[in-house]
Amino acid sequence: MKEFITCSEAYKGYLKELALENFPTGNGNWRNELDYRSDLLKPQHKEKDNPHLLTTESLLELNEKGPFSKEVKWSEDVKKLQLSSVKNPESVDKRSLHLYIKHLRLVDKNINTIDNCFQKFSNLSELILSANYIDRINSSLLPDKLKVLELCGNKIHDLNVLSVKPPPLQHLGLSYNLVRCPLELNPNLWNSLLSLDLSFNYLRDLDTVLTVLVQLPKLKSLLLQGNPVFLFQGYRGYTIDTITTLSILDDICITADERHNFKGFSKIKDLQTSTFQLFVDINNLKGITSNATEVIEDSYPRTVLKYHVEGDFITPYEMQDKASYIAQLEGNLNENVQAQDESVDENIYPLDTSKKTVSSNQIKTGEFLAPTPQPPPPPSQATTMEDDSYTTIPLNFSKVLQSTSIVEMHKLLRNCVELRVVENKIVVNNEPKPDDMMASISSTKDALKEPAKLSGRSKSKVSVTKKDEKQPSKGKPGGGIGGGGGKKHHEIELFEWSRTSRVIATTSIDLRQLLLEDNSLYANELTFQRCSEDVQPMKSGTDAVEDDNNTFNKKSETSKKTKQNNKETRRSSSKQTTRSQSRNKIKCDTSPPITTTTTTNGFDTGSDLPDLSVSMTIELTRWKSTKDGLSHLQHL
Repeated sequence: MKEFITCSEAYKGYLKELALENFPTGNGNWRNELDYRSDLLKPQHKEKDNPHLLTTESLLELNEKGPFSKEVKWSEDVKKLQLSSVKNPESVDKRSLHLYIKHLRLVDKNINTIDNCFQKFSNLSELILSANYIDRINSSLLPDKLKVLELCGNKIHDLNVLSVKPPPLQHLGLSYNLVRCPLELNPNLWNSLLSLDLSFNYLRDLDTVLTVLVQLPKLKSLLLQGNPVFLFQGYRGYTIDTITTLSILDDICITADERHNFKGFSKIKDLQTSTFQLFVDINNLKGITSNATEVIEDSYPRTVLKYHVEGDFITPYEMQDKASYIAQLEGNLNENVQAQDESVDENIYPLDTSKKTVSSNQIKTGEFLAPTPQPPPPPSQATTMEDDSYTTIPLNFSKVLQSTSIVEMHKLLRNCVELRVVENKIVVNNEPKPDDMMASISSTKDALKEPAKLSGRSKSKVSVTKKDEKQPSKGKPGGGIGGGGGKKHHEIELFEWSRTSRVIATTSIDLRQLLLEDNSLYANELTFQRCSEDVQPMKSGTDAVEDDNNTFNKKSETSKKTKQNNKETRRSSSKQTTRSQSRNKIKCDTSPPITTTTTTNGFDTGSDLPDLSVSMTIELTRWKSTKDGLSHLQHL
C-alpha cells in the first residue's frame, strides 16, 4: 500500500538529499581562504596556509564534475544555491532557502495534499505537481506571485475551490485528470490566463465547455484533445469560430485559411456536437488453411466452415456502406452508382445504400468461405509450384459507423480494443444432390448464407418446379400435393443444424492515437495470435437449448442405427476374423507413420499453423470547412 505525503514533506526530503552543509559545499574544515590554486605558489601564502586544504576553485570543480556532484531536477534555482554555498557559505541562510526558489518540481512523490507550505514561497513563480494523487486544490494556499501551475496526471475532479481566489496564473495545466465539467470562471479573476490545458479529461458537452472558456479575454492556447468532445467531427472548426482569441489549438497553430473556412460554423442550426463518425475498413484475412474447406461431394450431410472477424464496439450505432455514403455526401448517388459492378458478386459484397441501427456491442464482418483449394499438381511439377495451402479471404468490410455515444466511444478508445477471428462450423442436413437439383443451386447458396431459425434448427425452404409445369392455384380443390388437380409442386427443405463457433485467434489494438489532433488515422496490418487452449463454442441462451435438443434427437436416431449395424457386423466378423488379422499385421508393418492433429469439437487447433493477419484502417472523420458540416446535415 502506498504511503501518501504532503507537499511540505516532499520538499523537506529534497533538502535533506541536497545537504548543502556537507562536502564540497558549506563552510567546513576542508577549505582554506584562497580562491585559486595559483595563490598557493605565492610566497606570502606558502607558510601561512595549509597546502593540503582545498581552494574555492577545487571545490567548484568537485561540485560540478567530481564524484560529489549532484544532479538536481526538482528546481533550477538549486544550482545557484550550490555555487553560493561553495563561494561564500556565510551568505546562504539555511533557514530561508525557500526565498531563493522560483521554480519547484514535485513530480511523482505520492503527494495527495497541498498544505500551507507554499505560502512562505514568496518568490515562487512556477509550481509543477504532476503525477501525484491530488484530488482537489485550494487557491488560497498558493503563493501570490505564481504564474505557472501544472497539475498533470492527478485525481482532480472538482475545480470550484481553485476558482475562488486564484493567483495571477498565465498557464494552468490540468491534463490527464478526472475533470467532467469546466470550472466557473470569473473574467476579472482570470484576466491574465494565456494557456489552458484540459486534454485527456472527461469533458462531454462541447457547448458548455466553450461557453465557459469564451469568457477568458486573453486565452491564446487551448488543449482539449483526448476528451469525449474531441470526437465530434466539427470540433476544431466549432472551437475556432467560437473562441476568436485563440492562436493555438491542440498544439497546432490556427491559420488564416482555417478561420476563413470555418467562418459561421458555430452558428449552424440543428448541429449536434455529441456525434462522431468513423470510417472502418477490414480486409484480407490471411493464414486460413484452404484444406479446411475441402468438401466431399457425395457425402451428405456435409460440413461447411465459414470465417469472420469481430471486435468490441459501443452500442447502439448506425452503420452504412462507405462507398454509398461518400456518393450521397457528394450528391452523385444515382442508379448507376447503386448498380453493382459486374466483377463483384452481389451475394458476397452488396452495395448497401441504407442506414442500419446495430444494437450489438460488436463490429462483425460477413461470413466467408475460404477459396476452394486447387487440385494437386502432377508429381513432375510439384517442386516448381508454390505452396498455396494458406489462402487469403477478402472480407471487403468498408463501413461508416456513426453514433451519439461519445462518452462510451471515448472510454473504448482509451483502452485496448480486442479483435477476434471466429470459425463457424455448419452442418447441413437434407441437402439435395447436384444431379437432382441443378435448378436450385443459386437458391441453396442464399439459404446457406443467411438461414432463418425455426424450432431449434436453421431452416430454409427452396421450392423447385420445372419450366413446363405450372404451380397449382390456391383456390382450386385438389391442387395440393397428392391431389387430383394440377401438377405436383416439389418443395425441398434444407436444414442447417446448430452452428458451432470458435475463436481461433485474437489480438488487441491501441487506438489512443485517434484522440490526438495530428493523428486521426490508424492503419496497420494486424497479426493475430492463434488460441492454443481449448475454447468453448460461443452460444447464446436460446442456441444452447436448441443445440441440446438437436444433439438429443441425433443420439436417439443414431442409437437405433448402430444397434442394427452391430447385429449385421457380428455375423460377418466371425467368418473373416483370421483374414482380417493377417491383413492388419501386414498393414501395420508396411504403412507409413500417420501424422495426427489435435482437434477440439471438430476444429483443428493448428499448433503448427502460422499466425493470422488482417489489414485494418480506422479513420476519425474530420470536417475541414463549414461546407462539410452543412452537407452532412443535408445528408441526415
